[in-house]
Amino acid sequence: MMTPYNWIRCAHITATDQSCGPSQFVNLFRELSELTSTIVRKYEAIMIRTIKQGAFIFVQGTFVRSLPNGRISVRVGSKTYEGKPVGHAA
Repeated sequence: MMTPYNWIRCAHITATDQSCGPSQFVNLFRELSELTSTIVRKYEAIMIRTIKQGAFIFVQGTFVRSLPNGRISVRVGSKTYEGKPVGHAA
C-alpha cells in the first residue's frame, strides 16, 4: 500500500511523463481508491460518536461499527454499547 506522499509523487511523475499510458493511470486510480479506503477506516476507528439507549441514557464513545438495523456500536473502555446514533444539533 502506498503512502499519501508516495502516491502524489508517483501521480505527478506519471502525469508529467509523455510516455505514460492509460493502464498506468488506471493503476494509480486503483491505488488511490485503496489508500482512501484505508484512511476512511482509520478515521472511523477513532471517531467519537454519541448513541441513545432507551429514553434517557446517552453513551459517548469511540465508533466501532455500523449495524444492519441502523444502530451503531461504540466502545467506552473495555465495554461496547449499541444504540441509535444521535444526530447533529441544529
